[in-house]
Amino acid sequence: MYWKITSKIENVMAMQALFPIASVTEMRGDKYKKLSNFQVWEIVSKRVLSSQFYKEDLKNYNKDDFNIADIANALAYYQKVEFQVNDTPLDKYIKGDLNKLSLREKKGAKLYFEKARCARCHRGELLSNKVFQSIGVPQIGPGVTQDKNDEGRFLINGNENSKYGFFTQPLRNVAITAPYFHNGAFKNLMEVVEHYNNPSRSLHNFDINLLQKRFGRSYDDFIYVDRNQYNNFYRIQSLHPLLKKPLGLNAEEKSQLVCFLKKSLTQEEFHFKIKLDECYK
Repeated sequence: MYWKITSKIENVMAMQALFPIASVTEMRGDKYKKLSNFQVWEIVSKRVLSSQFYKEDLKNYNKDDFNIADIANALAYYQKVEFQVNDTPLDKYIKGDLNKLSLREKKGAKLYFEKARCARCHRGELLSNKVFQSIGVPQIGPGVTQDKNDEGRFLINGNENSKYGFFTQPLRNVAITAPYFHNGAFKNLMEVVEHYNNPSRSLHNFDINLLQKRFGRSYDDFIYVDRNQYNNFYRIQSLHPLLKKPLGLNAEEKSQLVCFLKKSLTQEEFHFKIKLDECYK
């Protein structure tokens, strides 16, 4: 049965699109956890086929041959075209349009590349070094282990140096991708900068009540946050070396850095969606 899917998959991006659909902790949910991946994909395919919303789009498809691979290929193409970001104000500035960054944005950029140390990890074409690193993010949710301790990449590769490591997220269009970090622990970019400024203090002072107020209505139970002092001690111990010492950013510098992140790294067509208060002080 699987060959009917694999023979039609067009690329790695399409293959990747299959797995969130079949994951119990992502889109599959407990209701279908006893089914095989193939059975789940078949249910999704039939649902799409029977939807009036997609009727026009699917009119040229052979309905007997349609399966989850067709959906995966469509998702991959959409991601390739719509998620591509290469014309932010910073891109245009680098290409020679020196009027694209204000003085305040330039000050924020200087902090990004120097004092705030952002560019040590958020660099390159995607503004990510594409590795897993520990930055002391509060744990939300019980994870997958019996002791409710989410040790990140370590749970995949067993490497002690990977404990509490999570993938360095790209920063293109970062102003419109809230909430932030791998688990959505922080609501806005100022909170992100505050965390990086002193991860140890941020982890210790993390307020679960604020999180509950923001997202609690989406859950049946009170949102779980790991308050185990032993676990949090090792989260701090495993911090990336660049974060062991607080950055020492003052209020004005944090504001300048947030301005750069919001305005310079986000396409101008989306600026109307975001508050740029930090850029006009």
